[in-house]
Amino acid sequence: MTIGKELERIFDKLKSQIKVAIPCEVIKYDHTKQVVEVKTENGKIIPNIPIFQMTNNGVSGLFVPVSKGCYGALLSFDEDLSAYLNNAKSSYTTRKHDISDSYFIAGFTPKGSRLTLAEGKCGLKNDNMSVILHADGKIEIKGTTQEMVAVLSSALGNIKTLITGIKAFTTATKSASVETTLAPASTALETIAITAETAINLDKTNLDTMKV
Repeated sequence: MTIGKELERIFDKLKSQIKVAIPCEVIKYDHTKQVVEVKTENGKIIPNIPIFQMTNNGVSGLFVPVSKGCYGALLSFDEDLSAYLNNAKSSYTTRKHDISDSYFIAGFTPKGSRLTLAEGKCGLKNDNMSVILHADGKIEIKGTTQEMVAVLSSALGNIKTLITGIKAFTTATKSASVETTLAPASTALETIAITAETAINLDKTNLDTMKV
């Protein structure tokens, strides 16, 4: 074997030992520890891989739930992560470019498993609900839970009932014997009530017909 071929063989071996990133599938998930066990595309099983989170020291952030069967990628680090993950003061070891020193990033999926939205839209989605931000500024909510809309619709319904009562009062007052003293105030109050009722009816209709 020539020196060139030997060097090529050595460099190929070195390159094969340097891990950067690899597609994988979650086969186990520990929600408490926030770690997964994954199977790589070549069938290798790797346990205890921490999940990447977009967070500010656990105070706030965006949490993407993970479950068995979730696709993603392992992003590998150059050095041993064990000390860092356990808040140890010293992180130096001789371990380099090991696939176990990786984070799992959800979302790097095969073509058929990708979440798709129309161009220009931004959304949040899970198994039961979705919130879609449209390019024209509208918000579309879909799902099995409608608590917010139900509460708002009920509140508007109650206000409508109150206004109906005010209108009935003004009608009765105008026909009473004290019409000369109360009629002007009753008429003004009735006008306000009718205007408010029209606005609330419109709001309630818009709320009841929201895409939820």
